[in-house]
Amino acid sequence: DLGISGGLTGAYVQASMQPLVFTNTSLLTLHRRNGGGVGDDVFVVANLSDVPVDGDWLDWPATGQWYTVLNTDDPRYGSDFGGAGYGDSFVFGDLRGPIAIAPWSMMVFSRIPPPPTYTGMALAGTYNGWNPVANMRKVNQHEWVRDLEIAPTNGFAFKFTADGVWTNINWGTGTVASATWPVTGTANAWGGDFSIDIPIAGTYRFTFNSASGAFSVRKITPITSGPVHSSMAVAGNFNGFALDPNMTVDSNGLWSASLVVVQPWNLEFKFAAYGTWNVAWGGTGLPESGLPASGYALPGGNDNIVVEGPLNGTYTFTFDDDTAAYHVEKTGPPPALQSMAIAGSFNGWSTTPNMTSNGLHQWRYSIILDQAEAVQFKFAANNTGYDKSWSQDTTHPHTFPVSGTALAQETENTIISGPFYGAYTFNFNSDTL
Repeated sequence: DLGISGGLTGAYVQASMQPLVFTNTSLLTLHRRNGGGVGDDVFVVANLSDVPVDGDWLDWPATGQWYTVLNTDDPRYGSDFGGAGYGDSFVFGDLRGPIAIAPWSMMVFSRIPPPPTYTGMALAGTYNGWNPVANMRKVNQHEWVRDLEIAPTNGFAFKFTADGVWTNINWGTGTVASATWPVTGTANAWGGDFSIDIPIAGTYRFTFNSASGAFSVRKITPITSGPVHSSMAVAGNFNGFALDPNMTVDSNGLWSASLVVVQPWNLEFKFAAYGTWNVAWGGTGLPESGLPASGYALPGGNDNIVVEGPLNGTYTFTFDDDTAAYHVEKTGPPPALQSMAIAGSFNGWSTTPNMTSNGLHQWRYSIILDQAEAVQFKFAANNTGYDKSWSQDTTHPHTFPVSGTALAQETENTIISGPFYGAYTFNFNSDTL
């Protein structure tokens, strides 16, 4: 969606299993394209083994520089991920290029670099003396929002600038696609000042995409008007779609709720006013790709807003009941647990706490085993039996280290094939699961 490569929707896919030169494993590669070339080639590399590739040679589709646009071992996806892999690779004339990739992970490469990310973004203009200090809210990787109360103004001048200064990069006059409200268009790097007329006093929402340059300005509910409705609930599969109002409203008329969510599958939810479904907002029923998630809810929508899971922690939901704009992001870990047990076939399924903790969410248990058969186990918290437990409905091969993601209240056990002879350590992160 950032225009990195047309090959992301390419009609042609060439797949192969490539044995490596120095590492005792093979990598699955897929070259996806339309016509091919810079801006149209995508190269996917998957390591479907537990063997780390710390540096080896691979056949690539084309010579020149290739850039990493996705690495599933990125620490942003899990605290136990190490970010292994090269940031980019240069492919030589014989189509051979270097590769490094973590076990059980995937990397996606493009021949054009991904858009840069910025630490902050400012809407700067005559209203604040052209101060470049960041004042916009980041709603996803490249999308920025600022709500600003403005009096009627002829020629309200503004630009967008990154990282608190003018000298790194700023954006200004490009194209304006609409002469009427809302004003939309595309800002160009190092462009001049935008100038628009503000006809009516009120609160105006400025949005800007620092990857594409797309921007919009539209009038929203004035700050002084407050919320449209007197109560609001976010109701979803994490709370049985309970309609009891659980959101509070701030001085800008924006509803919010910070809730603990433990959801092993996709998150589904709606917003509802007055404790009933008579005034409610939903979605398309199609999942959004992870968090943070932003969009516009559909009034009276029969389908739910869906965000890809799993979720485990504290999440903040915000909702503007005038514009129907919503935002969901993780704002904290799950509540700390009092104790943790690994209960399994090796200890009679005892849920008596036996794991040590670092005081946060990392748990560890070491044991000496002497058995030919498989090991089955679950994790159980707070010495209350299996009231709060996690496991994974998977039988892992006897290849160590073994890792996976557990699901809350999974009925099946995690299984690791035998035999087991020696000392073994089990680690569990009750935040990332």
